[in-house]
Amino acid sequence: MGDYGPERLPTRLHFPKEESAADADAVKAVEKIAHLGEELKKESYDSPPPPPPPSVPEAPK
Repeated sequence: MGDYGPERLPTRLHFPKEESAADADAVKAVEKIAHLGEELKKESYDSPPPPPPPSVPEAPK
């Protein structure tokens, strides 16, 4: 298992262009959700925090 330590992770970041585009879209969606969450926090400061948003599905392989 020595070959699969944390030092191996960077090699997995080189996706095909299609996946990179899908990942970028997913990141945009997450950022949008995060921004909406921040707006909600400002508007309803005294209420309990909203439940976490559903996780974004992985980009299709």
